[in-house]
Amino acid sequence: MLTPIPEVERSTRRVVHHKGEHLVFSREQISRLFWRKIQKAAGGCWEWQAAKSRNGYGVLVLSRRSLYSHRVSYEIHKGQIPAGLHIDHLCQNKSCCNPDHLEAVTSRENTMRSPIAPAALNAVKTHCPHGHEYTPENTVVIKGGRGRSCRTCRRWHERRTEAKRKGLPLPATPDEGSERPYAKKENTR
Repeated sequence: MLTPIPEVERSTRRVVHHKGEHLVFSREQISRLFWRKIQKAAGGCWEWQAAKSRNGYGVLVLSRRSLYSHRVSYEIHKGQIPAGLHIDHLCQNKSCCNPDHLEAVTSRENTMRSPIAPAALNAVKTHCPHGHEYTPENTVVIKGGRGRSCRTCRRWHERRTEAKRKGLPLPATPDEGSERPYAKKENTR
């Protein structure tokens, strides 16, 4: 049984937004094209059964324009996607078109919800690879918001670089040689 497309201001036509353009189709056209390619699966997902992008998202072709099926589903069932927002799959299934599994969110929120995005994986880390805690005092934020690093490990790297340049023994661990015996002495005149 097909789920009916809700009435939108008693209109018999539905607008699908694509890259700033408004493509107008009859409700019957969209319903026919969309529902022919959906299969309801376990877990409540509406699996897209037709063409998919390289990334695994469903693709619906309307008027020789390729549209992501989840975006079409969102607009059919929930309305226009707010400007600047992305559609996030709450079920983490890229081919799902169930509007209950779709949410309009910012690009950052979409990335941070991803279980595989490097930014999301790094954001949950509480310690550097050498075991130092990321605290405000021990964290250096890289310019442009491109990440963070451990201040202790950064000083260790600087000490190793300086020791190599001067031909001195290299500190083996980030905590070894933190007193910097080879640091420049200040002039006390």
